[in-house]
Amino acid sequence: MRAGGAAVVLAAVVLGAAGCSADSTVAPAPATTAPISEPAPTPTGTPLDYELPAEDDQDYPEWDSASREQAVAAGEAVMRAFVRPAPGADASPIEAGWWETLATLLTPEAKDAYFYVDPAEVPATTVTGPAALVEPQPGTTAFLATVQVPTDVGTYEVLLARTGGRAPWLAERITPPESLSAPPSEPPVADAPA
Repeated sequence: MRAGGAAVVLAAVVLGAAGCSADSTVAPAPATTAPISEPAPTPTGTPLDYELPAEDDQDYPEWDSASREQAVAAGEAVMRAFVRPAPGADASPIEAGWWETLATLLTPEAKDAYFYVDPAEVPATTVTGPAALVEPQPGTTAFLATVQVPTDVGTYEVLLARTGGRAPWLAERITPPESLSAPPSEPPVADAPA
């Protein structure tokens, strides 16, 4: 059996070698890729698909006198809209447009925060004097301003924000006077008899 197995192996080797000879009629496999005739084009221009605006077109806010005046006016307008409507008015505050007026002066986040405020619960009923800007510290952003507004129950602070130099100041937070937010003082405790 050994001789028969060796003959089969020898026949396979001979036939395989014959397929590799120059007389072979087997065609070579076609090329799978085309030869590169030209190099790929080099990109031109900048990596951005748009041009940046000129520096003069940037809308960066500055702390100039106009910004200060606008912040003071905006803070006072917010408080005039926020104070509780006069008692005895015929229409409810909501019907009289309290929320509609106030909402136009608030940032989107403040609109969410103040939407559920009941105007009848606002302690202040009137603005009693001119608003004043709390001067920002050096290096403070010109996107925020704090304005103090005196009312009949004390001075409120209005935090204002803007998105650019030409954008309007809008209220981000309205903080009541400390006297309204402080917990009531407790009466002194009498000494216990000995």
